[in-house]
Amino acid sequence: MKRALKKASSLYSYLESNKVLETGTDEQITLAKKAYWKEYKRVWRSKSGKLKRN
Repeated sequence: MKRALKKASSLYSYLESNKVLETGTDEQITLAKKAYWKEYKRVWRSKSGKLKRN
């Protein structure tokens, strides 16, 4: 079961800013979501890698 996107989410904002939701096919939307999560995880890893662990 797929969940609907919340309009306040950053993923929704990303897809809206790229106009994928308006004009994109299902495949283009899926690819845009993958690109978003790839970038999101890259940024998250770079931030968490700077934290010092005891």
